[in-house]
Amino acid sequence: MAGVPDSPPPALLPYRGVFINLDRAGDRRATLERQFAALGLAARYRRFPAIDGAALKRKSPLRPGEVGVFASHMAALEQAASETLPTHIIEDDAVFGPAFEPAAAMLLSRDMLRNCDILFTEIQLPLNLQGLKVLKQQFDNATAEPDPSAIAGHLQVLDLSRMSFACATSYFVSPRGAAQLAPLLRKEWDKGPTQAVDLLIRREAQEGRIRAGSLFPFVTTIDLDSIFNSTAGGFAERPSPLAVTLLRYAFFVGANLDGHAAELLAGLGNWADGGREDKQRRFVSEVLGIILSRRFEMF
Repeated sequence: MAGVPDSPPPALLPYRGVFINLDRAGDRRATLERQFAALGLAARYRRFPAIDGAALKRKSPLRPGEVGVFASHMAALEQAASETLPTHIIEDDAVFGPAFEPAAAMLLSRDMLRNCDILFTEIQLPLNLQGLKVLKQQFDNATAEPDPSAIAGHLQVLDLSRMSFACATSYFVSPRGAAQLAPLLRKEWDKGPTQAVDLLIRREAQEGRIRAGSLFPFVTTIDLDSIFNSTAGGFAERPSPLAVTLLRYAFFVGANLDGHAAELLAGLGNWADGGREDKQRRFVSEVLGIILSRRFEMF
């Protein structure tokens, strides 16, 4: 697949962007707006005031923060359905990678949204060794040339209809796709809601009511520290979500696997050992890493 050597400037790409942000999360807004300025996207993205779940009176098994996230995405999708251009909806802890702009140019110029109601730019991956091995090979092939435009030309779209994915940090929708999604969220909203927004989208994709895909490798990720102060709540006290976040971060074009990410991983390793070194766990981890390598062959 060829690269995208003549991608239009960011300001000319035919899409609109919104970022979901709580009024009290001014630091997240400032960080995101600095990204936009650096990428020449400041005029593209508009703040979408997030709905505070704590202020809503809903009978729901979800945490108040999760209810607010659900309501915010539902409202953003309802707005997107009334637009004439595709919409890129992101949460305020999104991080753009070097391949994002050429990837956006590619998916819009090739009308990739025609075949998807929703197209994510990253997802939480299923914990499946054989599946991860395939993704590792695809990642290596796509990133063999470091140039972002060359990488964008080798991106694939993962079919999420049979994948146990999660996350709704960043996705593109066409007006038609948003019009397909929004009523499904509204129907769930009338029930409570009973499922987090990303899990509802997964269910609807797996049951064939929507078509969901994800660009791969991932061209966006999330701020790794944001998991400790998630506005959805409930993550800081559980290291396990951080582990799956680091896994998806590893498949992000532009990931820095040294420094802070390595520190977080080392801390998780100590946590997993439970206060005493578990040599068997570390040994098995090394073996699994070898299985993921290009040289290992399934037999």
